[in-house]
Amino acid sequence: MRQIISILMLVLLTTTVTVARTPSLLTRTDASEREAWVEQTLATLSAEQRVAQLMVVAINPNHSTAMRARIKEVVERGVGGLIYNESNIAAHVDATNYAQSLASVPLMITVDGEWGLAMRLTDAPSFPHNLMMGSVDDDKLYYRYGRELARQCQALGIHVNFAPVLDVLDRKGSTMGDRSFGYDPDMVANHGIAFAKGMEDGGVLSVGKHFPGHGATFDDSHKMLPTINKPLKELQFVDIYPFKKFVGAGLGGMMVAHLYVPAIDKEYGPATLSQPVVSGLLKHELGFEGLIFTDALQMEGAKAGSGSQCVAALRAGNDVLLMPSNIDKEIAAVTRAIADGELSQAVVDNACRKILRYKYALGLSTKPRAIDAAEARKVVNGPEAKVLARQLAEASITVVHNADNLLPLRHLDKRRIAIVPLGSVPLDKLVARCRSYADVKVLRPDEIGRAGHDVLIVATADAATAEQAQRLLAGAKCGIIAVLASPADVDAYADALVAPGAKAALWAPERGYAHQDCMAQVLFGGCDAAGALPVDLKSARYRKSYLAGSGVKYKACRLGYSIPEAVGFDSRLQQRVDSVCNYGIREHAFPGCQVLVARHGKVVVNSCYGTIDFNSKTAVTEHTLYDLASVSKATGTISAVMKTFDNGKFRLDDPASRYIPGLRGGDKEDITFRQLLFHETGMKPSLNMWNLMMDKSTYSGSLITNKPTAVNTIKVMNNAYGHKDARLRADLVSTTPSERFNIAIAEGLYAGKHTYDTVMNWIYTSPLNATKKYVYSCLNFSLLADAMQRINRRWLNEIVDEQIFAPLGAYHTLYRPLSRFEPEQIAYTEVDTYLRRQHLHGYVHDELNAFSLGVQGNAGLFSNANDLAKLFQMWLNGGTYGGNRFLKKSTVDVFLTQKSPNSHRGLGFDKPVIGDPDASNTCPEATPSVIGHTGFTGTGYWVDPENDMIYIFLSNRVCPTRDNPAFSRVSARSHLNTIVYQSIVK
Repeated sequence: MRQIISILMLVLLTTTVTVARTPSLLTRTDASEREAWVEQTLATLSAEQRVAQLMVVAINPNHSTAMRARIKEVVERGVGGLIYNESNIAAHVDATNYAQSLASVPLMITVDGEWGLAMRLTDAPSFPHNLMMGSVDDDKLYYRYGRELARQCQALGIHVNFAPVLDVLDRKGSTMGDRSFGYDPDMVANHGIAFAKGMEDGGVLSVGKHFPGHGATFDDSHKMLPTINKPLKELQFVDIYPFKKFVGAGLGGMMVAHLYVPAIDKEYGPATLSQPVVSGLLKHELGFEGLIFTDALQMEGAKAGSGSQCVAALRAGNDVLLMPSNIDKEIAAVTRAIADGELSQAVVDNACRKILRYKYALGLSTKPRAIDAAEARKVVNGPEAKVLARQLAEASITVVHNADNLLPLRHLDKRRIAIVPLGSVPLDKLVARCRSYADVKVLRPDEIGRAGHDVLIVATADAATAEQAQRLLAGAKCGIIAVLASPADVDAYADALVAPGAKAALWAPERGYAHQDCMAQVLFGGCDAAGALPVDLKSARYRKSYLAGSGVKYKACRLGYSIPEAVGFDSRLQQRVDSVCNYGIREHAFPGCQVLVARHGKVVVNSCYGTIDFNSKTAVTEHTLYDLASVSKATGTISAVMKTFDNGKFRLDDPASRYIPGLRGGDKEDITFRQLLFHETGMKPSLNMWNLMMDKSTYSGSLITNKPTAVNTIKVMNNAYGHKDARLRADLVSTTPSERFNIAIAEGLYAGKHTYDTVMNWIYTSPLNATKKYVYSCLNFSLLADAMQRINRRWLNEIVDEQIFAPLGAYHTLYRPLSRFEPEQIAYTEVDTYLRRQHLHGYVHDELNAFSLGVQGNAGLFSNANDLAKLFQMWLNGGTYGGNRFLKKSTVDVFLTQKSPNSHRGLGFDKPVIGDPDASNTCPEATPSVIGHTGFTGTGYWVDPENDMIYIFLSNRVCPTRDNPAFSRVSARSHLNTIVYQSIVK
């Protein structure tokens, strides 16, 4: 009678009655073939074996003789499945292979992997615990998570995973801790169902647990029988709700908990052994037709009743008896109960049929093949797991609130940003990644008052600093609080997260390097803000609250940072890059280098090698600046050209003489901007700066000879020896600064505006070639820069810094780098033995540029790979970056797609020589859409719109001399480009 009353109460309180639905794992099989196998197999089993088929027994995998003896004992007894305690992959495989080899009916291998196989296997990939996972608000990722676990399970011969946990965590301090997805029933249901569908689509049975809901317990059912003292209505709309949706989604497994729930069954005892719970509520009311598992029957919570637990569990309506205390005694007890009429044979047979149906659906109608442990370990720890873990970390970062759309931080050129890391937990990765985006100052708390900044980021992963964080934010003009903490600890930070001084607040559910990295990216728009609170956040002090499921969303707008596998590269890409670069350093091809690879808006290689000079101990870092040489043409000068064109201030077929008076009336009057960009002007490759800068009155004879002579004793480079008496022109340079010589062009060497004007006049009057066929010339870009300066009435360095580089956050990109950076942050270049007679460090290597005061169209830009990638990504984005539009899409399309009809050159860019890869500066694998450039100092980049890809290589191969055959022999610049293409997974 009490069973009928309980069911009627539930029906009255249920808004809709769930219609029974056959689980989808079964509907994917041929019913007639399946049932034929089930009946045929059932007929081979004795009465005791049918009972044994209902049992899943625990094993300790450890390669021991005792383990094998135990496996042999239980398998020969006829048990239906095994569950393993903690071990490793090799031990698991050994146990599984041995067990399956003995089984007449293949065994159902199960695992309790609520947050992945690492929960049970020490050498399996680790994923976040469920409560941390609860901050991921994208059910597609939960589905992928389930598919990934299924992939790993399949490799290990596992057929059932006792997950997802569908318990709603609605009591702080619940014994469920971080096993639940969170506080919100809908969120828990949706996440769990998506995860379960992923597993079952991957061929592994999911098991929702712990029915009818364990989230409100403070007692551990492993040690006692907890009581759920909730009214029936609350149970229905909170605890039972996710299970009801799980059943409706057609999923295949359910585990019943050891809980006393008097609102459903007043008789004291575990729900596992309760007919009103299992048969009444789960089967009849919710319509569940899948496989019902007891929770482990060895747990203390299962022992509240008297008599056989297995008999009681079967009588209640369970199908699978998980981890009974003594299988021999329980088989005997069930057999006696049937003989005594306490239990019908049909109950056992029907449960056995259900188990066999699922074995058939899980591919166990034939004996499983033996598993190779080494191969299984490789599969389980494959790149798929690494990619998913990274994506889960990215998706978990939650923006709690965001006043005035402060985040992601925009207009970096107009902001002065500081970050204060608090507490004992190191936040190095968070700080470092912030500095990948902007010139972020790192402050101690006591420095805040005297440091100039208008955005203050206070970051902490230490609850003891929460009060301090509030105080620091109190006086902030524009404060941001960034907290990394477990959801279980979020209450400690509640006041800090909603404090009045915090215009924006971010929270990450873990504090490791991946989450620090991703939090910084969300701050600056490197990845989407996609997370949601899995728990309620309430501040009593400020009377503010945010419910579970809330979170501000926005899309990425800048380059992000990830791993190669996440964007379709082979996992060995980084290793291959390391090998080539380290080899180049050993071979003295260059003292150090930077390599960056980005694809689909994600930087996946950003590596630094070696030192800034062979004789220096200063290591190359992400922030080391390199002299770009001719790469300056296709980064600095082209940026000014594109921006000025974008503003409608000239047309490509306009003559440059319209803007440069020095070209009028001569043989260069009709040269157009298009011809300058295509290098089809007839201009000579460059100026001979040795001849032009040396004072002819200081020497007699030849200035440069190809062999040493009595007076030509200074080796300038191979096959070039300079006159020992020659001196620089005193009218153009000086060794002492003055009003006339006010720009340092080398250590102890100064020039002025008149020096630049003289150089430009030499260019205006330089002789032309007989035809205007393609000849690469530095002079073309000197004229382009000259025209841009005259049109904009600004120097080239001012144009590109103010309109391009500073707004991009490319704060390491500039001409004349010593104006902003210390020498230790700049890579050395050549030992100039003749014109400047010093080891160049922080001054431009190119002579034409140097005597143009360091700002010229052909060279002179210093930068690092990380900064350049921002420029290139802006192009790939069609002219936008960081939420700002830099160029019209039509402008970007013109410059990135147009190609000369007469050569391989693009509009200012180098391109592959199609059909003759040996003649290309890029690699043979480059697509026709590629644009880029190389530089004399050992630099280069290639942007591939077709593959949405960026490759950058920066080195100082001219250090200490340009005569460096090792650079060509190693060929790292093009070899790495080939490796990048070879690493794309087809």
